[in-house]
This record gives sequence, C-alpha cells and structure tokens, in this order.
Amino acid sequence: TGTSNSSLAELGSKSISLAKQRLADSRQFLQLRALLTITNTLRDVLRTEDVLERAVAILFQVFSDIDRAAICFINDDHVVEPKWWQVRQGDPDSTIRISQHIGRHVAETSEAVITSDAMLDFEEAKSVYATAMRSVMCCPLIDADGKVFGIIHVDSLKSNMFRELDLEVLAAVAMQIALAINCSRLHAIAVADELLRQDVQQARAVQQRYLPDSPPPVEGYDLAGFYRPARHVGGDYFDYFSLPDGRLAIVLGDVVGKGVPAALTMVRLATETRAGLEFCQTPKALITRLNQRLGDDFITLVVLILDPITGEITISNAGHEPPLLRAVDGSVTQIGFELSGLPLGVDEDEQYQDSNMRLNPGECLVLFSDGFPDAEERSSGNRFGSDSIAASLGEVASTANETVRHLVDNVDRFIESSPQFDDMCMVCLQRMSL
Repeated sequence: TGTSNSSLAELGSKSISLAKQRLADSRQFLQLRALLTITNTLRDVLRTEDVLERAVAILFQVFSDIDRAAICFINDDHVVEPKWWQVRQGDPDSTIRISQHIGRHVAETSEAVITSDAMLDFEEAKSVYATAMRSVMCCPLIDADGKVFGIIHVDSLKSNMFRELDLEVLAAVAMQIALAINCSRLHAIAVADELLRQDVQQARAVQQRYLPDSPPPVEGYDLAGFYRPARHVGGDYFDYFSLPDGRLAIVLGDVVGKGVPAALTMVRLATETRAGLEFCQTPKALITRLNQRLGDDFITLVVLILDPITGEITISNAGHEPPLLRAVDGSVTQIGFELSGLPLGVDEDEQYQDSNMRLNPGECLVLFSDGFPDAEERSSGNRFGSDSIAASLGEVASTANETVRHLVDNVDRFIESSPQFDDMCMVCLQRMSL
C-alpha cells in the first residue's frame, strides 16, 4: 500500500508539472499569436492616436492577467506623460497614474524593468503605493535614431505575475509599437508638409496677383522692379500706380516676418494701399491712413509720388530704409531720412511728414528693402551694409533694369553660397538724359 501511495503521489506530481507546462506553452502560444496580431493590425495604421488605441487593446490580449496598460511619451522636461491607457476595472476615461521613477529609469537607461513586487522594489515611488501596483513590466519605445521617446507600462495588483519570458514578449511588442508610432509620425509630417506646400502655393498665387508684372510706361523715365522672397512667399511689397492727374505713385514696404503670415499681411497692405490712393493726394496722407487702418501689423513703408512733367517727387517714409539718389556725377545721397516717421503699427497717432526733391535728367532714385543691406555672409557673420549699397549704386550708370541687376549681383556675390536671410525688394526710377 505504501508503494502504491508513493507511485500515486509521484504520478500526481508529474501530472501537475505537465499541466503547468501545457499552461505555459498555451500562454506562450497565445502571446505569439497576439504578437503576430499586433504586427498585422498596426502595419497599415496611419494616425498616431489609432496606433496607441489599438496597441493598448492588444496588450490586454498578449497579457491577459494585467490590470492596467498604458503607452506614455517622454516630454521635453523628462516627464512621463500617459497618452493612451486601458484599465480592467474602474472608469476607463479617468486619468491614469504612472510611476515617474520607473518611467524615468527606463527612459534614461533604455533598459526594460520587471518586478514581481513593485512596492518592495520601488519603495521611493509614491505612485506605486497610490495605485497598489505589484507586478510591473516597463519597456522603452525607441525611435529610428535610437532615442527613447516613450515607454510601455503594464501592471497587475497581484504579485509574481510576470516572468522573464513575458518581458521578452513585451520588448518584442514594444518594437512593433514603436515602429508603428514612428511611421504614423512620419505620415503626419508628410501630410502636414503637403498641406503646407498647398498653403504656400495658394499664398504665392494670391501674392503674385498683388505684385506688378511690369512697370507702367512713363514718358521720359525708365522704371525697373525686383522681388525675391527668402522663402516661397514673403512680406516685401512694391507697386506702381498711375494716378488720374498723370502723376505716378510708387510704394515699397516690408512686413515684419517671413513666409505665409507675412505674405497675407502684405496682401492686406496692398489692398489698403490701392483703396487709399483713391482718396489720398500726398504720400503722408496715404501713410497716415494705412497706419490707422492696419492696426498692430508692424510694417515699414516708403511712398513717393512723381510728377513726370517737372520731375518733382514727394516722399514720405514710415521707418523704412531711406531711398538713395544717384546724381549724374555718380555721387549717392540718402533722401528724406531726417523726416522719417515710425513704422506702421507702432503709434496710431504718429504724424508723418513729406519731403520734396527734384529728379533731374540722368539721375536715378532707388528704393529697397532691408534684405539688401542685411544680406549676411554666414561664415563670417558680415553684413553687406547700407554703405555697400550706396557704393554699388555709384558704380553703375545705365538703364534702370541694369542698375537693379548690378545691385542684386553684388549682394549675391557677397553672400556667396549662404542662404538668403530676408526678402529682397527694389525699385529703380531713372529720368532719361536730355
């Protein structure tokens, strides 16, 4: 009987061991199947939010005994921020609390953590006690550059729930989730870039409608304009206006900023300028009106009105680069600098002034934005400067178009291969020689 009882005990022990092994094999099989599921499920998901939602749900399939699962990102302040989570019990919409201590450890070391009793292993982690978590696994999420951008956290209220094999499975799952998140982020960037490209194209098309294709013919005078934004669109602006009484108005301005926002402000400036010239007879009247109507937009602007018969020019300046006059002998002087007022948008009560001059035969007047003097050679940090603009203007005595081309070429040679820092805009008005 004793022998029989011993055999039965041994048989029972083997049966229990076999049952445990089958249970473990079954668990590994389920985990493997779930791992294949997460690979197939996340393969074509493009939105990051969808990736997170599906990934967390699958974690409960991979680890059927967990009580909570969360995917967290690490922000710029190294704080662990849960982005998507699921709990077995309680309010699924409630905020989940994750151990910052464990999360930072994983993020800083790029190593996974497994513990059978978090309360014992992480006594200093207050959130461990607050949530009564016992068994915890935490794996890093790593981007294509090898940088940890987040973590996967799963835990259970029970002790001794996870084995090393579970951690290996979670690490494999983390790789798939990180890959899916990175792909979704790249997709989002691509979509944003395409939308931005479309916005830029639309803004450029709108902006081009407000820039002149060519100067109007003015008997006895030669006109040329130039515009090159630092980006696809910009905030510089120029235009010519033939007034009903035969005079010619020329406007050149510079909106603070670059890109689409500056371009949209430039369009508004152009619209308001065209409307203002219906009522304003002098440059200072136009600038005063624009200053009151454009609100807080910070804009520098110069306006001149030419009487082609006499060569008389009236100029008003709102904080812009003063125009340069090249005399017949090649000397260059600034015009109207002492009467320049504040840029538009600084003080709505600013009182602007007009200055007067006469453009004689053979002389030319050049208006330009600060993209010319501020052009910078990046390796040295040197700027082209206003003196170089004046010197370049004194070097050439030809047509208005060739004068503009000479100034642009001098700036381009100065900056060499450095990228253009600011929008560049210029108008040259030349009175023909008798």
